[in-house]
Amino acid sequence: MYDIIEDTAQAMNIRQVQFSGNLVTKDLSPRDAWRVTFTLAEYLSVSEKAEQRQTTGLIQEQQGEGAATVSAAEAEALTGFETFLGKLDQALA
Repeated sequence: MYDIIEDTAQAMNIRQVQFSGNLVTKDLSPRDAWRVTFTLAEYLSVSEKAEQRQTTGLIQEQQGEGAATVSAAEAEALTGFETFLGKLDQALA
């Protein structure tokens, strides 16, 4: 598996590839060059990754840890100043 950095591959959202099939080389003698032919296959395509996320992405119930919330009776026991601020807030709204 190889990471690929190439403009066309990035445009197609291909990030990782692996060799697939044969690797063929041919000597181009007069030019001191080689012609290399190979095939790459995408490793874990975008659709395969999305499918894996769907099967493993089950949501589990979370439970919070910490202090208990304030009960309704405790929330209603406001001081005079808090009552005044509540009325002021309602008037401004």
